Amino acid sequence: MKPLLDRDHYLSEDVLRSERERIFYQQWQFAGVSLNLPNHNDFILVRVAEKEVIVQNFKGQLSAFTNVCSHRYSAIHTCAKGNRPLQCPYHRWAYDSDGIPRGIPEREEFRELRDDIVKLESLRLERWSLALCGTLIFIRLATNGVSLEEFLGDQFTRLERISGSFQYEILSWSGIYLANWKLVMQNTLEAYHVPSVHPNTFGRLPTPTLEAQVVPFPHLRYLSHQPVTRDASTDGARARTDRALRACYAKSALGEQEESDDLVNELLLLWPASTFGHTSGRAFVLFAYTPTAPDRTELRVTQWYPALQDATPEDEALRTRFSSLITGFITQVADEDRTACEAVQRGIRNARTLSGGLIGDHENMVHQFQQHYLTVMEH
Repeated sequence: MKPLLDRDHYLSEDVLRSERERIFYQQWQFAGVSLNLPNHNDFILVRVAEKEVIVQNFKGQLSAFTNVCSHRYSAIHTCAKGNRPLQCPYHRWAYDSDGIPRGIPEREEFRELRDDIVKLESLRLERWSLALCGTLIFIRLATNGVSLEEFLGDQFTRLERISGSFQYEILSWSGIYLANWKLVMQNTLEAYHVPSVHPNTFGRLPTPTLEAQVVPFPHLRYLSHQPVTRDASTDGARARTDRALRACYAKSALGEQEESDDLVNELLLLWPASTFGHTSGRAFVLFAYTPTAPDRTELRVTQWYPALQDATPEDEALRTRFSSLITGFITQVADEDRTACEAVQRGIRNARTLSGGLIGDHENMVHQFQQHYLTVMEH
């Protein structure tokens, strides 16, 4: 198969501008986890394309707004997360859960407001649609479109159940790939690169079997079954640790997900640029990719513990030890992928045309991604 995207799709500012309008503002975007916003006035900042968005708790109700005061255009929140009212630090305009300025110092000095020529509602903040799937927060700038449940399709109930098992966050990390966001997503969609790009991570593990599943498109899901390397003796240290892990995670809300001796790695790719993964329900990892320039993509990674029922101190110690290994593994894999994606971006910049490329049958999900991308951009 021939690649469907040309050089400009990875280098052009005009293309990125169109992507923002046709994809990133029109489609639901993963923004965070509601467990990080438990209290009134808790907030996080999320970047969607070039816009910075506030997600804030108003007495239990979550709302999302572009981080721009409607008075003189200051940023309202200047930290990535925190707890404070939705109040501009410049002139102290304060906004309610609908984004309407209800607290305006010296309001009588504003002739338009004093004479009620301009209604306060006309000064409301730019508001984003917000919806929850379990504890997962999604936002969208467009006011019209399908519901989040329709957007996620069959995966809504699954994600709702998985995110409902989250207990607390053990990793929050961000980084920059000097590569186009589509290169990063296409890298995630195939395992062909694994032997060469990941020799020190996946390459050290027993060879997995890969099962790709289309789960109504444009979302994609694949499973890999990783054989567990055991000691020759059933009483060996590795075998004992494996049995203890299985007993520990059988206490989670999801329980052990696999019926065989293999570890099951699941990765769900949500259009356009988010992924959700876990290993047999033992550790959950959420990735969100945001284009900030044609050749620059911001990566946000969070990792969550599942809740355990009647966990013993030994369970907690074992889980902490296992999760720290997973955390190190994730950051190393992300760094390996970054190097690979940046090399492709460099090659595309040097190429005169991309007409000579090929996509193999084992890279079919890359081809599907490109097809859907072009359909969305054209319509």
